[in-house]
Amino acid sequence: MTEMAGSGETPLPAEIVLNDESSYDVWAVWVATGRRFLPSQILSEPEALLTDIVTLDSLYHAIKERADGNKNS
Repeated sequence: MTEMAGSGETPLPAEIVLNDESSYDVWAVWVATGRRFLPSQILSEPEALLTDIVTLDSLYHAIKERADGNKNS
């Protein structure tokens, strides 16, 4: 893993230092929502609710894809 991180034009850092512990969680929700919201908009929402909605939406789409795939078989 270290070898892969160090290769390429821009090597990846060995350690990522974030300014805030919640940054990763906000980033994950931001990516899951297609980067449609500013991080400040995500922070103003209750995080547990947003996380549950993203989880449910992800499961819904996975089930829908499987159901649609079965229709085509």
